[in-house]
Amino acid sequence: MNIEKIEIRKIKKLDHKQFKAKVDVAFHTDEFGVISIKGFRIGNSKFGGMPWVEPPSYQMFGKYEKCLFLEGEGVWEQLVTFLIDKCIEEGIELVVTATDSEVVDPEEIPF
Repeated sequence: MNIEKIEIRKIKKLDHKQFKAKVDVAFHTDEFGVISIKGFRIGNSKFGGMPWVEPPSYQMFGKYEKCLFLEGEGVWEQLVTFLIDKCIEEGIELVVTATDSEVVDPEEIPF
C-alpha cells in the first residue's frame, strides 16, 4: 500500500470509555478513483502496547460484521500505524493507563 495515496478526511475526538477517536479515510486508487471509508474507531489497548484500531462494522443478524478487507501482507499494520500517528498529531491522547493492567508475581500464585 502506498501511504502517500491515503488521506484522512476527518478525525473526531470521542469522549467514550473505550474509543478515543473516529476517523474517516480516503484511498486514492488509479482504477476506481477515490474510495472513502468512514468509521474507523481508535482506542486505548487494554493489554498494553499499541492502541487498538477497529475497522468499520455494521450489526447484522445480532452480531457485528467488519466491512473492510485489505489484501497483502502488512497492509493492515501500515494503515494502523498511519492512523495512530495522525491521531497523535491531532493531539488525541492514546495512552494505556497503569490501572488497566495488573502486575502479578508468579511466585505469589498458590497452587
